Amino acid sequence: MSAGPPRGAAASERRQLCAALASASEEPLIGKAGGTRAWVLLEHPGPWPHDAPRGPLPPHLVDAIERHADAHALRVLLIRRRGRPPLDGRLQSYLAWSGSDPPWMEERTLGDYAEILEADLAALAAGRRPGFGAPVAAPLFLVCTHGKKDPCCAKFGLPVARALAAAYGASVWESTHVGGDRFAGNLVCLPHGLYFGHLSPAGAVAIARGYSRGLVEQPSRYRGRSGQPKAVQAAEWYARAREGVREIEAIRVEEHRPVADGEEVVLRVAGKRRRVRVREVSLPPRPHGCAIAAAWSPPHWELVSYDASHR
Repeated sequence: MSAGPPRGAAASERRQLCAALASASEEPLIGKAGGTRAWVLLEHPGPWPHDAPRGPLPPHLVDAIERHADAHALRVLLIRRRGRPPLDGRLQSYLAWSGSDPPWMEERTLGDYAEILEADLAALAAGRRPGFGAPVAAPLFLVCTHGKKDPCCAKFGLPVARALAAAYGASVWESTHVGGDRFAGNLVCLPHGLYFGHLSPAGAVAIARGYSRGLVEQPSRYRGRSGQPKAVQAAEWYARAREGVREIEAIRVEEHRPVADGEEVVLRVAGKRRRVRVREVSLPPRPHGCAIAAAWSPPHWELVSYDASHR
């Protein structure tokens, strides 16, 4: 009769990093982007506690920002450039829209965080430029390095942030939690809100180079476009994999509806209509890692059918 695993083995397994476990189990990244369409980014040099932005910012200001965020479905992130304190107390801020095309960004230097409440956040949430700052033409790259939220974000995110900063300088910011700790290192490309995960430093630089040219590079690392329903993200992923389409703007969503065997998404792929059916299933149970002790079954969007003859 087996004596079973040595005492303490289960506890050791629970202490494994969630990103390492997700990578080792080859958990697909398909349809795993966040749900954010409207972004508020505020420069703060850190340190960032677990529940940032609460903690680094004055409580009354966080309360006011969060009321606006909840009312208008905004995502508020703290950002920083490693080794660069805010200049003369001035703070960089960005408003960005990743929803329906065209995406856009505005930037403004703040003298105080309270100035962000002067922005028309309702307009931002609706995809309208509030005119709070100057338009931003260049891409912005966010790398989650929020180690107090999850150690994987610091361990795998910091090397990615350093490599990107060396290549793209002021376009690169470390950020607080963007979601999907188990996919660290995570990269978000704005303004489109494209999510990538499990990145190496070299891979992140290649993705940023492609994004700057309007392309989705390293599709196996592509999590999806923020703000789209998960099924739509998955359908886009499969369309890119099936047809080798790299151009960001080459895929448009025409329809999305539930069907008996999952969800159906009609896409315009490089000018041609494609009907894609996907469904959400559960992968086999495995340890989660990091702070979560229990095993779990990660969700996965699998392809049901891909109709390239759809009219």
